[in-house]
Amino acid sequence: MDYSSIKSKVQRLLFVFPTPVRKQAFLNTLPPLGLLSVASYLESKGIPTDVVDCHVQTKDPDFSKYDAICFAVNIANVENTADYIKEIRQNGGKQKILIGGPQVPHRGKRWISEYNVDAVIIGEGELTMHDYLTSDDPSSVKGILYRADKEVLYTGDRPLVMNLDTFPFPALDKVPIKKYNLPIKKDFPVSSISTSRGCPAKCTFCYARDGVWRQRSVKNVVDEIEWQVNKLGVKELWIADDNFTLNRQRAWGIAQEILNRKIKVKMQLKNGIRVDKVDKELLAKLKEAGVWLVAVAPESGKQETLDRIKKGFTLERVQQAVQWCKELDIKTFALFILGLPWETKEDVEQTIRFANSLDTDFVQFARYTPIEGTPIYDDVKADGMLFENEFKDVGTHVDTLNYHPKLITQSDMQNMFKNAYRGYYLKPRRILNIFNMLSFRDIYFSAKFAFASHSM
Repeated sequence: MDYSSIKSKVQRLLFVFPTPVRKQAFLNTLPPLGLLSVASYLESKGIPTDVVDCHVQTKDPDFSKYDAICFAVNIANVENTADYIKEIRQNGGKQKILIGGPQVPHRGKRWISEYNVDAVIIGEGELTMHDYLTSDDPSSVKGILYRADKEVLYTGDRPLVMNLDTFPFPALDKVPIKKYNLPIKKDFPVSSISTSRGCPAKCTFCYARDGVWRQRSVKNVVDEIEWQVNKLGVKELWIADDNFTLNRQRAWGIAQEILNRKIKVKMQLKNGIRVDKVDKELLAKLKEAGVWLVAVAPESGKQETLDRIKKGFTLERVQQAVQWCKELDIKTFALFILGLPWETKEDVEQTIRFANSLDTDFVQFARYTPIEGTPIYDDVKADGMLFENEFKDVGTHVDTLNYHPKLITQSDMQNMFKNAYRGYYLKPRRILNIFNMLSFRDIYFSAKFAFASHSM
């Protein structure tokens, strides 16, 4: 279909990424790649868009200049989003209001029925947003929830786009790139890149469970890296993929092409790699290309829990991947979840002991948060462990939870969480290691976050 001949029903569209209410308790700020990808796609089809990322832009957006507004919503920024929508409607705003981000039909229906939203995008937004903005009949647009008379209807899932190279690069030129920051970094300015989408794994706590992994080509990925470095001035990249090393040949090819083009950039795989999809030779190649930090995501220190959440690998493989990184002088980061619904205090303490024995340079303990659309969420809800008001901000790294586990009290959970961090980081050897790696400014921001999030 020739989309260039199709006219949009809106003259100007605003994308907004609201902050959580407790903005100070969130450490990293990175460009919202999903939102920016949709914005660049619509721009390529002749639909003018503006972007306001409230995480780095302090001035409230002027909604009156736009005839359509799309909010990017996740579990952490629900409350401010709802307040913005109330403000627009209370001021008589007739604009179309859309909700994007990782939504599921149940929650989407509530946005429409309770907040007078016009449509909710379910799934990836590029084609869906374009079709909605150019169509006279929303029922013909796959991938949306919309109001039809007194009913809220879902038009059905949209087929996934398999060739990701057909999309333009995210509209990073629409946000103030130098205002983004990662306290754990080697260089600045920092940005992010997504080189693939989807996940074939079936981890029961995770929203990304569509089972289909799609990859951008080596050339397309490195073209964007070169653009970000040479045109935007980026010096370090957070690779946001869930499965960057899933295709070993492609990961190797990206690293080699960066070297071939002599692109100077630091990179970190902080989002985590699958330890069963990496080897020492590949890690060495990635380091040569600029990767200095690799995260592993065992989630638990108990093999029974790994099997129960369907991680698909062993604790021994986690230890092996970390050891390879240490031998190559690649810095390491381990990601854990504390307080899964069936866990006892001993289970949590076992995870903390394993984290200490793994001895990575950095560690992250996240409080388990049930996410709608995942198998564990359904079990938690059925067991009556969810809090009643689900339209509140939820943070996995702060004390804003949406459920109460039955086998551990809230006070015990909070104490174990704090003790896990204190026991890990408040050791002379690790403190010295951090001072050798990070700037004083970044250490200050990390410490400030630790206290604001009640982690220490």
